[in-house]
Amino acid sequence: MTQICENCKHYIQHYVRHGRGYIIVYCGHCRYPRLKHRKPDTPACAHYKQKEEVPL
Repeated sequence: MTQICENCKHYIQHYVRHGRGYIIVYCGHCRYPRLKHRKPDTPACAHYKQKEEVPL
């Protein structure tokens, strides 16, 4: 996998309410070591940790 924010375990995706559900927006934030605004395709920082895959 590519080392971008979207694939990092510290990245939190943002959503907006749409009707009775939610849709993904093109932004989020990193929570480690401090809060930073990030886009999903931003190159990862030095604190990158691969997100664990959840088995189906």
